[in-house]
Amino acid sequence: MGSVRDSLVVGALLAILVVALFLGSLRLGLASAIVLPGSVALTLFGLTLAHQSLNLMTLGGFAAAVGLVLDDAIVVVEHLAHDAARTRDVRGRAMAMAEIFPSLVGSSICTIVIFIPFMFLDGVTGAFFKVLALSMTLMLSASLLLCVAVLPLVNPQANPRVIGMPGRFARSVRFASARPWVGAMMVAVLVGSAALMFRALGTGFLPPIDEGSLIVDFFTPPGTSVTETDRMMREVEQQIDATPEIDAWSRRTGDQLGFFLTEPNHGDYVLRLRNHRRRSADEIADDLRKRIEASQPGVTIEFGQLVEDLIGDLTTTPQPIEVRVYGEDRKLTEARARAIAAILGHIKGVVDVKSGVVVSGPDLVVLPAASAARLGVPSVALTHAIEPAVSGLDAGTIVRGTHAWPMRVTALRAAGPAGVRSLAELPVAVAPGRTVRLGDLATLRVDPGETELSRDDLRTVVSVTARLSGRDLGSTMVEIQRRLRRDLPLPVGMSLGYGGLWAEQQSSFRGLAGVLLGATLAVTLTLLFGFRSWRLTGAVLLTVAGSLAGVFAALLVGGATFNVSSFVGAIMMVGIVAENAYFLVAAYRAGRAEGISSADAAEHAALRRARPVLMTTAAGVAALAPLALGFGAGSALLRPLALAVVGGFVTSAPLLLIALPSLLAFAGRRE
Repeated sequence: MGSVRDSLVVGALLAILVVALFLGSLRLGLASAIVLPGSVALTLFGLTLAHQSLNLMTLGGFAAAVGLVLDDAIVVVEHLAHDAARTRDVRGRAMAMAEIFPSLVGSSICTIVIFIPFMFLDGVTGAFFKVLALSMTLMLSASLLLCVAVLPLVNPQANPRVIGMPGRFARSVRFASARPWVGAMMVAVLVGSAALMFRALGTGFLPPIDEGSLIVDFFTPPGTSVTETDRMMREVEQQIDATPEIDAWSRRTGDQLGFFLTEPNHGDYVLRLRNHRRRSADEIADDLRKRIEASQPGVTIEFGQLVEDLIGDLTTTPQPIEVRVYGEDRKLTEARARAIAAILGHIKGVVDVKSGVVVSGPDLVVLPAASAARLGVPSVALTHAIEPAVSGLDAGTIVRGTHAWPMRVTALRAAGPAGVRSLAELPVAVAPGRTVRLGDLATLRVDPGETELSRDDLRTVVSVTARLSGRDLGSTMVEIQRRLRRDLPLPVGMSLGYGGLWAEQQSSFRGLAGVLLGATLAVTLTLLFGFRSWRLTGAVLLTVAGSLAGVFAALLVGGATFNVSSFVGAIMMVGIVAENAYFLVAAYRAGRAEGISSADAAEHAALRRARPVLMTTAAGVAALAPLALGFGAGSALLRPLALAVVGGFVTSAPLLLIALPSLLAFAGRRE
């Protein structure tokens, strides 16, 4: 959380510096920054009323909203500075604010309404991003209030060094405004590029996070006692101690971090990694996995990270990959599960494969012989005779403070076949003062044991699970499904299902697609209400669609996948681009109201709004740069979101200043 806080502070300072450089005045830059502490204070008050705390997502909402908060401040300060000749008194500033107030409110609503559909999200995605959306909504609403009530009091003065744009830019705008095909071609090329880049992107659920720790689940052979498991794991710990990046570790045997019944041969390690290290957590896990498998082939291990493991536990499957085999023939179902595990083991990037066939451990079978019946020894007597050596006898409890532990006393016996032979020597009372060997009264044998039986929706199921290393979840699942369709024949009555984090990803993507649809609809209604024109609204929406090319390009360049975090960033761009476009369309409509031609009105609007558009773009990029660069472990969750917004910002500037005027000129000609 500290790294997100630092990114917030650094991003805010960079954004203020950008504004000061554009306006040529540190005073004006600081004037724009007035809204930041006030917005943060009002947002904290709102979060308190909503019973929310400061955490990774609320701070992430602050960091992501810094650029958007400054957008409103930049527009107001720039407008007052532009009209400084007539805003030297209170009346003049009031008139200037009256001119920009409708556009300021309409543009702010374009951004705020996109967060309303987030409130209807559920599941893991809702748990993460509802709070982020709430904090951003509160902060943007607070900034709008402060921009209207406080910023006009700073009385900014014009700086002639920054008024006006280069002649080459003006000629480009004039060229595009006179030729409607320029805007249409730009949007078409960018939308086509976005489709191609999206196909090249890997997909995932949550972004990979180097949390500075690793979770290692271990499984010794079924039936292994706690004592033997402990002995085997002490040899594993030699490999852990030999890893220089591991600072400390802890082990639990017969217990786990999850919410499941754990057998004595299961347990887990928590490995704390050093802060300054050359290798990533995934590289350390790959190396340690190879060394443990070489030294202890009888031990099965799985590597994960704490957040991933806890999310997996909440979704009932800790592993990213889960293939469910449904069938009523238990033996055949288990055979198919083992075949699937073999196929997964040969797919690139798939590690820690488990067939899901869990053997409960060997069973000791006691079959009474005819001699037991002749001597009148009932079966329960045989059970009582063997109980002290197998399960032990209840010996009361040990109380320490408020805790009490049950205690059992077990007779010592050898392990393995020798232990079974020693059980045959146990005495069984057949008459007062007379005992007979258990082996003379019953036949003892050890069976391999039964496999665990699981059901899902009243059907028998075996779940094959695996994890990933160095590969995205989406492409891996596509290959798994293709390989299973090709290489795994299924008998009648048997079917496959897919769960794990991949199923959670699909559910989250469907939910976020609904949020995107709702956000686009809300922005469309806002634009229609403000402009009363389908053509102008359509021009803005085309500009929004073109900005997605920057979103996907930034994710590709940054090495990120398309996951729930980057999906949220793409949704945010709908409101951000619409907000900046709102002012330009308002300026265009004002020009048309004065009677000038559609092309001239579009050109004048682009030239007038060029400086605030470039300022908001630069400030937004600067504010999100620390998060996009991924400084600190805690920022990894929000890095794809920041990358998506930065890429969208960069692409939106030429779209707003070149493509949108061309589209507006075309729309005006058809009106």
